[in-house]
Amino acid sequence: MKKIVILGLVLLLAAFAVSAQALAESPLKSRVVVAKEAPKAAPVVKEDPEADLEAALEYVKVLYNKATLDNPAPKTSSDYEVLDVVRIKDVVFDVAWASDSEFVQVVPGADHKVVIDIDEACPAETAYTLTATVTHPTTGKSGTVVIPHTLPEGKVLSDPTYEEIVDVLYALEADEATKQTYRLYGQVVSIPSAYNEKYGNITVNIVVAGLAEKPIQCYRLAGEGVDKIAEGDWITVEGIVKNYKGNTIEFDAGSKLIGFGEIPDQSALLEKAFALEADEAMKFPCVIVGEIVEIPTPFNEKYGNVTVNIAPVGTPEKVVQCYRLAGPMAATLEVGQKIAVVGTIKNYKGKTIEFDAGCIAVPAEHYNQTKVLLKAYELEADKGYDTQFTITGTVSSIPSAYNEKYGNITVNLLVDGLEAYPIQCYRLAGEGAAEIKEGDVITVTGKIKNYKGNTIEFDAGCQLVK
Repeated sequence: MKKIVILGLVLLLAAFAVSAQALAESPLKSRVVVAKEAPKAAPVVKEDPEADLEAALEYVKVLYNKATLDNPAPKTSSDYEVLDVVRIKDVVFDVAWASDSEFVQVVPGADHKVVIDIDEACPAETAYTLTATVTHPTTGKSGTVVIPHTLPEGKVLSDPTYEEIVDVLYALEADEATKQTYRLYGQVVSIPSAYNEKYGNITVNIVVAGLAEKPIQCYRLAGEGVDKIAEGDWITVEGIVKNYKGNTIEFDAGSKLIGFGEIPDQSALLEKAFALEADEAMKFPCVIVGEIVEIPTPFNEKYGNVTVNIAPVGTPEKVVQCYRLAGPMAATLEVGQKIAVVGTIKNYKGKTIEFDAGCIAVPAEHYNQTKVLLKAYELEADKGYDTQFTITGTVSSIPSAYNEKYGNITVNLLVDGLEAYPIQCYRLAGEGAAEIKEGDVITVTGKIKNYKGNTIEFDAGCQLVK
């Protein structure tokens, strides 16, 4: 009996062993879930506010400080934007901006943008620094980044000549536009896009007198009379100007035809004139072009002068008296005639805004060149213009005769009888220079300077214009 029981137990154990082996080899093994090790906790990163602040300062420096060894103070000729926040490791730092120049203003904007407003009328090249103060939001500690810059000499001019305006426009960088509107008087030399009746605009190219190599496009020019524009017309245009993709200097779409002929913007000058207090006079002589509306005192042959009132072009309501007006034109002036007048403006006893006695009448079409001459006489000793100017005048003397070896001559010009403003043409060259004689009316182009405080002159290299 015992043997039978023992034998049964052995058989049972053998069956269990076989079942275990079968289970081990069965496909069901893949369904067995093996418990994984519990994930470890993420390591705790210790906050380091000081290191974060240093990182934020370095980030601001990398973003905005573009100084290099070759260019330690990069030029900023137009407005640009910076941010008033930076983010480091999900920590947001405030950034406060400040400028040390009166010509650079910090203007808060939207969406954390700050505009660095550049004064384009800066009178001279100026170094300035922009300071960014970065503050930690938790500790309140802060640091600064000082960024050096250079502000170029201003592109915005006070009562500019047409030549100065064109030079400013041709100095624009690709896709840069002027902040202010400009007004130019020029001749239509081509019409790339004819007048479009649907949109009421036209595209023309104009050239300012004497600047044929610097055409200005008037893109989609609008305004009364644009449908009548033809090649050869002289027109006045006003608007914002841009450098289109580095290819074209153009009045942008929306520029306006002011009119046919020369219509200068004299509003700023007249505003200053009419703001003078009783018996106060303007510091420098100026020129105004306008139509004679009255002759209070007729021409006096004994003294060679006349008193007339003119309504300035573009601002006819601000009538200016020209008291004892002289010059070659004085004897023949009539009501309705358009002239330019040169002289010093004053407020006479609080009653009249007038050019003082001794003012001179010149042809209206010489308005711009007269302005050039007056500005030249404001130059300091040994200062000059990089701009090329053109002036027509009468040869009053020849200090140095024509030199065949060097092909030049030095002559003095008198412009429209403005005896107080002679201009020398130093070493004047060009076809026809050898034949110049006193009394000739000639046109000269070149750069103008004040030579040692003694002579206003076209510099060597000036050219006779045929």
